[in-house]
Amino acid sequence: MTKILIGTLAKKMNCPVETIRYYEKIGLLTAPSRTAGGQRVYNDQQVRELSFVLEARKLDFSLETISTLLHLSQEPDSPCKSTLEIVESKLDVVNRKIADYVLLKESLSSLAESCRNTCGTQGQDDCCILDIMKKSDD
Repeated sequence: MTKILIGTLAKKMNCPVETIRYYEKIGLLTAPSRTAGGQRVYNDQQVRELSFVLEARKLDFSLETISTLLHLSQEPDSPCKSTLEIVESKLDVVNRKIADYVLLKESLSSLAESCRNTCGTQGQDDCCILDIMKKSDD
């Protein structure tokens, strides 16, 4: 069984020591044993837990959802359906954000095009983008 100190683990996982301590504090990671000097010593299971949490964070799952996924991963007969529902729910959120960003891109492109066609190339003092934005406040 591997025994690894927190600093070494942090370097290995490319993760700040403070983050590891925080995940331990909120219960995402099993509390490690300690050396006689009080240093945290992590075993293979805790390294796997941290790896799981870090991968889930890369997928932008909340800490609460990660906790749920961790519990599911530790059940011997963990139903795939529960995990799939969580992933599909996250996918729905991402798809909504993408749609919002597409609309935002279209609005910004339209503003930029308006400026290029009216004031941007003529060096006018009044900016049509600012005028449009002022009107939207009314």
